[in-house]
Amino acid sequence: MINIEIIENSPKGHNDLLLEIPELIGKKILDSYYLILASEGKRKRGNAKYTLVQLLTFWYQKITQLKEGQIIYLPIDFNDEYTAGLKVEKDQDLILSYGYSLKICGYSVNPLDPSNYYNKVTDFQAENDNVLIVKQQNVEECLKGLIDRLER
Repeated sequence: MINIEIIENSPKGHNDLLLEIPELIGKKILDSYYLILASEGKRKRGNAKYTLVQLLTFWYQKITQLKEGQIIYLPIDFNDEYTAGLKVEKDQDLILSYGYSLKICGYSVNPLDPSNYYNKVTDFQAENDNVLIVKQQNVEECLKGLIDRLER
């Protein structure tokens, strides 16, 4: 359903993060630059994988807390000019779409704790008309699997 991998942990952090959601966006190659910056000075200095695990753990926590009718935004693409990620709406199932915010730039969001982002996006623009409707349990299991794999 969702696959996220660091495909090359280069010191510059560009074009080295794979986001794959076949039914929604296919494959995207993103930058891990802000993930690397976020872990500077932390236990895992400059480690994009460490930051990615923390980010996906945040996603997991927010997904498990979703209430019917609630909408959250889960960032994955941190860029100087924008942030992009998933819009998640809770109905009976979860409705996922992928898009971006031009009002919230990557440098203003902490990937280790994007609490100032997930419910603050006011200008979300969907990248396309695609939506993916999935069971909440399936997303939770997918995220747990991603986290487990990245922690190895």
